[in-house]
Amino acid sequence: MMPVPRHQYRKNQKCEGNPSGCRFLLAQYDHQVRRLQATLIGIPLTMIRPYSPSDKPAVLHIWREASAIAHPFLSATLVAQAEAMIRDQFLDLAETWMIDADDTPAGFIALLGNEVGGLFVLPSHQGKGYGRALLDHARHTRAELELCVFAANHQARGFYKAYGFQAGEERLNSFFDQPEIVMHLSR
Repeated sequence: MMPVPRHQYRKNQKCEGNPSGCRFLLAQYDHQVRRLQATLIGIPLTMIRPYSPSDKPAVLHIWREASAIAHPFLSATLVAQAEAMIRDQFLDLAETWMIDADDTPAGFIALLGNEVGGLFVLPSHQGKGYGRALLDHARHTRAELELCVFAANHQARGFYKAYGFQAGEERLNSFFDQPEIVMHLSR
């Protein structure tokens, strides 16, 4: 598929009076160009795109796989309750972005305003820059980001610290009955 020239997106009716619609269209254009460039030089294709309801099974699969590694301290009952909450409530409230590798969902970031409600990447794709790319995408449209990470999730804490997040208060997550750390990032 050939990219649509950028000037056509600027003239698109959806852009007039709707800056977020225009940003979305320009983002689509930029993704098309990146995918074409990646194809031409033979690197694996990755793409960040908006979540759609048809992604729900993939999001839940990614969450289960990544959560099993990141949160081995959670009971099976709590994991099942959290999955139901994500499926039935959270995904409908959050601004969620997917990252695809070769047209297959590999991870997602879910945002509630400036809060990162969840950032999960399939274990087979961790350490390849997918999580960083999702955070870069979120940071591009926000001056500040905040998140909560379980104190026992040392890998995620190290990742966020390396990205530039600063640890704030430690508190008890009442749903999971686990200590968590609030982390902040600003430009």
